[in-house]
Order: sequence, then C-alpha cells, then structure tokens
Amino acid sequence: MIDYKPEYFKNQNPIITEWDEPTIREFKGHKVLGRKTAGYGNTFAYAGKNYKGRPWSDNHRIFRIKTLTEHMLSKEYNMDVEFSFCLCGYYGTNGKGIPHHSDTVPTLDDLVVSISFGAPRVFTWRHYQNAVKVKTNTSEIDTVSENFIKTEDTYILNHGDVLIFDGHSQMKSTHAVPDMIGAGERINLTFRTGI
Repeated sequence: MIDYKPEYFKNQNPIITEWDEPTIREFKGHKVLGRKTAGYGNTFAYAGKNYKGRPWSDNHRIFRIKTLTEHMLSKEYNMDVEFSFCLCGYYGTNGKGIPHHSDTVPTLDDLVVSISFGAPRVFTWRHYQNAVKVKTNTSEIDTVSENFIKTEDTYILNHGDVLIFDGHSQMKSTHAVPDMIGAGERINLTFRTGI
C-alpha cells in the first residue's frame, strides 16, 4: 500500500441509483455471490464480468470525486494521473464482506485508489514475503504463498477514508473486508488507471 488517508473525502457523498445485480463466480474453488456493482469509464473485466463503463457524465458526484482524487494525487504525490475506470461496490446491511484477494492492475505502476463511504467497516491488508501473483494483470493469487504471511494491518474504514495502492503493492499483498454482522450500508469506489 502506498498510503492511507483517514476521512480525506468526508464531505463527499456519492449517490448511485443504478446497480448491476451480483453474479455467482468461482473463487478459491468455492462458488461466491458477489455484491451489487456499477462501473464508470472504460470497459473493464472484473470478477467474471465485463463492465461496459457508464459515461462519467452520467453521475456528476462520481466524476467530481474522480477529479478531486486526481488533483490530490497531483498535489500531494506529484503524480500526473487520469483515472480510466471506477468500480463502485455496494455493501448492504447483511454484513457480507469480500475475502482476501489481490486487485487486477494492468502494470506495476498503475494505481488503484479506494474510497469508502457510509458505515464503518474493517479492512485488512496482508503483506507476504514472496509474490502471491505471477503478473499484475490478474486477480489470481498463489495459495501456496498465502501461507507465508509477513504482516497484517487492520484499519477501520470510515466515511471518506482513502487507500492508495499500485501494482507493486499488489504483487506481495492481499486485502479483505471481513463479514461483519450488523454493519450498515457502505459504498466503495475504486478508481483505476491503465484500463
């Protein structure tokens, strides 16, 4: 992970009225029901689906958060970034999370910026001694390497919290939002480059 910025976007509030229904896919040999999602920007393959991103102009709040995030990266990290896709994930009141996984990142230098909105949720980040992926452009992880956890960090993600990571960090790490009974609604935006 490159950085964690608590409550950086606490004054923003995305509203998404149209969600794609979840699909069932295989993950680590088990059938898993995904969550409601929406995509903006370019076409992107994720969790067994091909997203034809909606135009940025369809949701001015998502576009504003995208623009503010690009500006923050330019100002605070001297990174000239233009996001080509945003995956929006809906976490309902059923407390369902997402198991440990590694994001698909086209190259080592591409970025994923994750922003949490709504109810607090636990987020865990595991660092491994060895690479858990053969290449960046996949979410498939080597389950043998998973047995060699180096460290694990836990965060409570609140409304407006930002996590920034790149392809380098995805090669030796996984992250998860564990199931949490009684959790409130949450929307997570992941802005991505290189898609």
